[in-house]
Amino acid sequence: MKLKPKKMLMGIGIPLIIVFIVMGIIIYMMAGSALRDGVDVSMEERGSHYATRLDGNLREEITMMQTIVMNWSEVMPGEEALAQAIDHIAARHGVRTAAFGRPDGSYVASIPLPAGWDPRTRPWYKEASSSDGLHISDVYEEPNTHENVVTFSQAIYKDGALAGVLAVDISVSDMTEALQNVKVGEHGSICVLGPKGEFIYHKKFKLSDPPLSEMDGGSQRELAERLLSDKATMFEHEFDGVKKFYQTVPIPSTGWHVVVEVPHAEAFAAATHMRMLSRASASLRSFFWVRITYYFPDVDDHAAGVPFGGSRADRERRPHAQAAHERPCR
Repeated sequence: MKLKPKKMLMGIGIPLIIVFIVMGIIIYMMAGSALRDGVDVSMEERGSHYATRLDGNLREEITMMQTIVMNWSEVMPGEEALAQAIDHIAARHGVRTAAFGRPDGSYVASIPLPAGWDPRTRPWYKEASSSDGLHISDVYEEPNTHENVVTFSQAIYKDGALAGVLAVDISVSDMTEALQNVKVGEHGSICVLGPKGEFIYHKKFKLSDPPLSEMDGGSQRELAERLLSDKATMFEHEFDGVKKFYQTVPIPSTGWHVVVEVPHAEAFAAATHMRMLSRASASLRSFFWVRITYYFPDVDDHAAGVPFGGSRADRERRPHAQAAHERPCR
């Protein structure tokens, strides 16, 4: 049977091309799935790492507060010893100020305060004296230093009576300083959101900016709700016209959340590159197969001639060789 190049292309070439294309699609899908799993693990590990780190810093201050409250509930220090203790607390790394306010309006503080200052009018005193346990304020900007701080306060009782409230201002800027050098790909980032979606730390937005749930007239409310989940979760969402992966991890001690985000296209850049390579590889295979088919049009003759005594050239030489053999000797 004599095979023509066109028939060879239709019978063998096109099926092979289809196989190459299907193989490329399968490889791309497998690479995309594996890469998605890798992105999930990488973002979760990074978010969990910094959430644990921040939570550890906060719990260290919480433990300090609880220890002092327990000790002072048993034995309240005298005025001089109290002043020294307040100064010692304020000298701790990350602590900005410390104060102890009494029910009569008197106080001991680590910094000078204006005349007539009354601790009983302060939110930290009211919240702590009207509740049990430690009270953690919302993060706010300190008016003098313009840095973000949070106030821990707790009431101290002696023989069932309120002896006073201990308050400590802790720098959130110091806690989040390590995040400034964190690089998440080329265009990704890491941030810390407060319980209301406020920006405790962000490279672009500030605490004074509207919370995420109120940005753009509330258009990001759904994103804020998902990021403030009480469980660590990863999802895809579009923000400012860019589709992104988000990983959110809650900080149990405060209700804050560490959020890692990276553009969807950047996360799948490797898979996209592999898809392009697969397409290029399939195209090259198809190209070379077509060229082989048309550059060797007599391949069917070669194949057909072998069982019957060789190739076309062999058959053309055979009559001459036979004539020479039959010529009589002289």
